[in-house]
Amino acid sequence: MFGVDLNDQYRAYYTVGRPGTKWWRYLFNYMIQISIVNSFILMKRARPGDGRTSVAGNHLMFRTKLAKSLLTATESTTPQRPATVPDTPSVRGTCNPYSPGYMLSRMPARKRRCYQCAQNGDKMPSGRTRETVYGCKLCNVHLHHGHCYSKYHENLK
Repeated sequence: MFGVDLNDQYRAYYTVGRPGTKWWRYLFNYMIQISIVNSFILMKRARPGDGRTSVAGNHLMFRTKLAKSLLTATESTTPQRPATVPDTPSVRGTCNPYSPGYMLSRMPARKRRCYQCAQNGDKMPSGRTRETVYGCKLCNVHLHHGHCYSKYHENLK
């Protein structure tokens, strides 16, 4: 009575995720719910004298405090972008111009506009921006062969 049934009861109060047809999503949400409920039960057993108004006695208060602590932990640990690197369309982070391994190669994504041409305002006679499938994989920036590639990395130094 105090094992699986109690865990299912606490899980049913405040669900995580949504029902769906993908089994791995259901399993992921189930594992999160089980870990939250187990931590609540452990906290409740560790503090048997606390009443219903404390975090250990109130399930909703426990979940709220857990969510707030997780959100504040992620905000304080996000890496800050250095001010010396110019803004790039990179999602993965910044580029270190002194690291070895720079090589112009075909980017795994689709064809996109050249970052350096966009900075210079270079356009084709039709008025469209110039596009390329090549770029620097370390910087995660699409660049043309030759002038655009070298000029972009000179500006980083």
